Amino acid sequence: AVVSTQSTGGPVGFHVLEVPSPPVPNPVLYSSRSRLISPPPPPDLGGLEIPALSGDSLRDFRPKGILVAHLHEHRGPITGVVVSADNLFFATGSNDGTVKIWDCQRLEKNVTNRSRLTYSSQGGRITSLSVCHHSHTIAAASDNGTVHLFKVECAGKRESGVHKYNGTTTLKTIHRTEGAIVHVDHFDLGVQSLVVYGSERGKVHGWDLRTREEAWVMANQSSLGLLTTLAVDPTKNWIITGSSRGYLTLWDLRFNLPVMIWRHPGHGRIYRIVPYRSSAGGSKDSWVFVSAQRWDGLTVWELESTQCKQAYRILETDENTPMAPITPLSPPTEREYGIEDLSINDSIVKHIQEVNNNNGSNSELLSGEKVGNASEMRAILSPAGCNYVITGGSDKRIRLWDIANPTSSYVITGLRNDHAKRFGMTTQLLEGVSVFQEYNDAPTPAPPQETSSSQMTGSGLLSSSTHVNPNA
Repeated sequence: AVVSTQSTGGPVGFHVLEVPSPPVPNPVLYSSRSRLISPPPPPDLGGLEIPALSGDSLRDFRPKGILVAHLHEHRGPITGVVVSADNLFFATGSNDGTVKIWDCQRLEKNVTNRSRLTYSSQGGRITSLSVCHHSHTIAAASDNGTVHLFKVECAGKRESGVHKYNGTTTLKTIHRTEGAIVHVDHFDLGVQSLVVYGSERGKVHGWDLRTREEAWVMANQSSLGLLTTLAVDPTKNWIITGSSRGYLTLWDLRFNLPVMIWRHPGHGRIYRIVPYRSSAGGSKDSWVFVSAQRWDGLTVWELESTQCKQAYRILETDENTPMAPITPLSPPTEREYGIEDLSINDSIVKHIQEVNNNNGSNSELLSGEKVGNASEMRAILSPAGCNYVITGGSDKRIRLWDIANPTSSYVITGLRNDHAKRFGMTTQLLEGVSVFQEYNDAPTPAPPQETSSSQMTGSGLLSSSTHVNPNA
């Protein structure tokens, strides 16, 4: 500050004085208890060894179905696979109640196919896994109503070039009495580090790791059925949930209110919901992939209008099988409790009885070949910025669907008796829905051949038991 002074009859003088600047107030947050608090430090979730990899390297990725490793340590079905952002390791969850950590580098070097770490402190059956945002922390959900967050302690490289794994550290344990936890996810908003999880009784919770308390909870209508899955918007504006009766509910995260409710035309439980991240055809931030029970393939829905925009369909015979229009169904009424669903499920119950009466074996039920549709999608992978989606179905095939060029889609790997079966791909527009149909035009399998490679035909696809060469 500049201050002028003048003595009586004297010259005018100037003095420069240093005025301390006012202190910068700490940023504040309002907690759920409406009290003013300072933001706590972010939790230590473990940093990445290298910067997170982007989807650019996956845009031209075309897997050939070559078997890299056979990992068989779990003693139950695998229910989830997640990969760290730096591709250092991946984690698998199983019905045996354990989460195993696998070193990606060791698979590349073909040193050993054993897991590096096993987390067995949770119990129950692991239902869902998620890697916390840009970290080495895993969030695991179980059917015993718990969510565990544990950090994978990974040190630097040894002289041999592989990383050292020192164990796991449990950071947080959440326990609910709302039945099984069906899905868990994590995202970071800067001021909040939220673990989002849903229980089968219909509640979706947001637990803030910074304030160490529940930020919000949203409850689905009980008439919609049990909660089966959920998905978080990549821009963190909405959450969409799926139920056992095929209902989809869109929630606005800004106000924690349901915006829209509609029903999948298959009437079956929703298996998976995945945000549509393809760059083909411009931005589609409000589109999602949905796989459902009793539905052959995959559907893509626009959330703003609740209209189906794309359908990926699998046919067992030829391309002439008609397809019914895909239209959303209305939400249930207040007194509607799903009695009509009993007639739909009656056919499945009768089949179970037939299997038990005929041969006393449940092998068909365990394999998933007879109950429901033979081509229900159980897994969906949609990398950000890539023009394809990879699916795994109950028909034991892994497919790559090329969104930009559907005729380039192909079966990555499938059943062993699929040698020399020819597959074709057709596209059509059905009442505003772009339908991509894969069909089998050679239902009688040819004798197995010595070679394990496959060739693309001019009209469509050819699958193989071990690998497929899409560029041949």
